[in-house]
Amino acid sequence: MARQKNKDQQWRQIIQGLALGCLTLGEVDLPSSKIETEFAFAYAWRRWSFAGEFPSIRDRDFFIYMRKSPRRESSYAAFDAQSRLTPYVKTPDWEVGQSLDAFVEDSDIPATEWVELARLFVERLPRYDT
Repeated sequence: MARQKNKDQQWRQIIQGLALGCLTLGEVDLPSSKIETEFAFAYAWRRWSFAGEFPSIRDRDFFIYMRKSPRRESSYAAFDAQSRLTPYVKTPDWEVGQSLDAFVEDSDIPATEWVELARLFVERLPRYDT
């Protein structure tokens, strides 16, 4: 029986999966406003079929954990949220597909589901130039 992950571990997995999903969709330049990203994440989270696998996740905490992602070691992907929200692969010399495949092995959730979470997230973000 697999041990239940704590809140921090659950957020770490969600942020990596979301970043890899965004990269798979080709979404590399997104708005980084706290309100906009939290609203988009809440929308996606409430519609994602695997949300129940992460009982410690509260969608209003998204921005906090997303901002921590660049500092996390042993991660496949993260978000840079300086002026724009930019997902990136953290493993040097790895392509998105390689990172997603390795991440999926660790996460036990299919790649298609991480891409779906990202699609739901991105569809609720406003599209405008900064």
